[in-house]
Amino acid sequence: GLITDEAVIEWLPEGKIKKAEPTKNGDPPGSLRVLLHSLTSPYTTPSDDTASSSSSYSQPVSLILALPRPLQLGRILPMVAQLGVDHLVLTSAQKVPKDYFGSHLFRKPNELRRHLIEGLCQAGDVKIPKVTVVRRLKPFLEDDLDSMFPLDEYAR
Repeated sequence: GLITDEAVIEWLPEGKIKKAEPTKNGDPPGSLRVLLHSLTSPYTTPSDDTASSSSSYSQPVSLILALPRPLQLGRILPMVAQLGVDHLVLTSAQKVPKDYFGSHLFRKPNELRRHLIEGLCQAGDVKIPKVTVVRRLKPFLEDDLDSMFPLDEYAR
């Protein structure tokens, strides 16, 4: 991602609310607009020329996640895409019921893709994360983890 030391936060009132105070039910009184100025890449050095410093460089991020309930997975997928995860591995765990793998999200791959695209739209990104479904955690950790995520390329 990019970093900055300068930001402007502006409160945008909504509806009849005129004060920047929480409403009676505790909700925020409106929206906040955050403007970031002079974004720079943390991966460029001061000696880099301006042409190379304008190109963005991002480290690949992979996430290994025990398969949540299908409803929760539908809520998590957009957030995973927003965070810029490149590779999502959904796996079983001791307390994950096997019937979660029969979820509508896995029977209809377009539904899974729709949730990921929803998150990308919010983030303004265009790269859909690769999703791998692993039904057995222990064989995955013993056999496939090193080939998918080599120690010399990934921090784990």
